[in-house]
Amino acid sequence: MTIARIADYPMPTVSDFPANRVDWKVDPERCMLLVHDMQEYFLAFFEQDGDLLARLKAHCARLCQWARDNGVPVVYSAQPQVQPAERRGLLTPMWGPGITAANTEQQFIAFELSPGPDDIVIQKWRYSAFRHSNLENIMREQHRDQLLICGVYAHIGCMATALDAFMLDIQAFVAGDCMADFSERSHHQALSQVADCCGTVVSLEQVLNAGNDLLSREGLLRHLNILTASTGQTLDLDANLMDYGLDSLQVMNLISVWNEAGIRVRLEDILQKPTFNGWWDTLSRARNASCVLAEVTP
Repeated sequence: MTIARIADYPMPTVSDFPANRVDWKVDPERCMLLVHDMQEYFLAFFEQDGDLLARLKAHCARLCQWARDNGVPVVYSAQPQVQPAERRGLLTPMWGPGITAANTEQQFIAFELSPGPDDIVIQKWRYSAFRHSNLENIMREQHRDQLLICGVYAHIGCMATALDAFMLDIQAFVAGDCMADFSERSHHQALSQVADCCGTVVSLEQVLNAGNDLLSREGLLRHLNILTASTGQTLDLDANLMDYGLDSLQVMNLISVWNEAGIRVRLEDILQKPTFNGWWDTLSRARNASCVLAEVTP
């Protein structure tokens, strides 16, 4: 017995999500991101040129970028290449031998989601990423009591991990449009089960906007302090932000957030005054212009 081929199906959207029983909010200062089992072995069962797999990888990659931009630790779960029978246990009669020495390349995490130098990879032995691993210890050591989960498969490992997190008094969040499953039905069932008994279902966009009010002075300053923390320097509000290591992708991500909020900020405006005070002045003027436009638009 092994995993069957998975037919393409539409990635769920917010309108498909179940109602959550609790009103938990993702907090970047409390959260850890788990990229669950995104190894080539598990992804090989999807249609390789299908929309589902492409969206899964792209959405998970955006979550990882959000996490790194906001100081959220990123942990990957991955099954080892060779698993002794005594360690694999009942997984073998249920699913077969898993990754073996004959398919070495399938142990690797998808290229689009390659772990960064500061990310953590834990070995995975059971459905739940907490079982026979040090995930709980990692979270406690880093004072994280929220776990955001993306990856595969929604109704098996992702759901089991969310349930274990709940049992450990860790708030579990599953990114409903950042995971995939054996079928659309199984995917939706997993989201419903989590929302009903052990966690909160969130969307990619909800997470991207979590904890970072980039429309307020305090939120923008907090975000930039996180992005520039690696330099070890105190952020000078009138200093060139590019001297603190900001890159073009991070700048474009900021502009994208503002534009999605209806505030039209241009790259050339940002680059003319590349300081915190300059950016806040540009954002304030753009927001005022957006409000005036909204008032006169019928």
